[in-house]
Amino acid sequence: MRLTSIPADRMTSRGRPARMTASRDLLRIENLSVGFPLYGGHIQAVQDVSLRILPGRVTSLVGQSGSGKSVIGRTIMGLQSRHADVCGSILFDDPLAQAGAPVDLATLPVDGRRIRAIRGNRIGMIFQEPMSSFSPVHTIGNQIDEALRIHSVLTPRERAERVEQMLSDVGFRNPAGVMRMYPFELSGGMRQRAMVAMALICDPALLIADEPTTALDVTIQAQIVELVKDLRSKLNTSIIWITHDLSLLAGMVDRIMVMYGGAVVEEAPLVDIYKDPRHPYTIGLLESIPRLNAKNGKRLSTIGGAPPNLAVKPTSCPFAPRCKFRMERCDKELPVLTPVLGSEPGSLHRVACWADVRGGK
Repeated sequence: MRLTSIPADRMTSRGRPARMTASRDLLRIENLSVGFPLYGGHIQAVQDVSLRILPGRVTSLVGQSGSGKSVIGRTIMGLQSRHADVCGSILFDDPLAQAGAPVDLATLPVDGRRIRAIRGNRIGMIFQEPMSSFSPVHTIGNQIDEALRIHSVLTPRERAERVEQMLSDVGFRNPAGVMRMYPFELSGGMRQRAMVAMALICDPALLIADEPTTALDVTIQAQIVELVKDLRSKLNTSIIWITHDLSLLAGMVDRIMVMYGGAVVEEAPLVDIYKDPRHPYTIGLLESIPRLNAKNGKRLSTIGGAPPNLAVKPTSCPFAPRCKFRMERCDKELPVLTPVLGSEPGSLHRVACWADVRGGK
């Protein structure tokens, strides 16, 4: 069933939606909390998260597995469980929509007409594992074309040309041949490139990349990162890049939000996170990155302990049991995000930590 169509007067000659510029937020998340029932209890996967995504900018959500990054991405897409308890707002201000108030994605039914008109069309997503995201019984071309069949007014021939061009844009030398192939016939890196093509086929205003380099070797990881950087510059698409690997983000993202236990513990521009981290967890993530100039025999730094129990509402710092800067106040009060003293004017560097870590980095 066709859900919605991009008006012809808003399409370019190549079948892409016309670009519009906007100085206001493309996406604004305010006080988002997401919980799930579990064996008679309740898991709070995301706790009171707020963020802004500006047009053409890249923001990264960083943290270990279980920190709530992917839950945020799936909630934006309307792919959360029907049983999820979602509080807060997700305001999406589509530059192609008619003038009016932004759409609150958090209030839309997960299988409703409005969210399906946005999902895969105005907001695209690259999933962690393309082998499980692609259907094994349909060709790559057929699966990429599906979004165009639903969301565009293009003819079958125009859609085929669009799919072939997009596969060429993501680096396939024989895009026509790839269109006729099945997912199992492609390597991991090639499947991920095809996943990028599928996410971008409708020229979305926002792209969510959920661990897009997982299970790929370092060479292919670098190729995927460079591919997304190149496509971002060509399409001016805003990106939410979800990862646990801070080393991938240099030169690619504008802003980083570090998550731990479902909450944001530090947020700042990329340079500030790398050069002046203020949360012990951020410091631990940076210290665990392998370095080429490391001394022979030196072991990689690790973060001891275990992540917090998300079934228990925190009343003190959730990172305190693992923190080398731990002090008495950490066990009594829950820190909140506050502006960092001494940060560059306009950097909007905020951290949720009672300790001053600058002398102990």
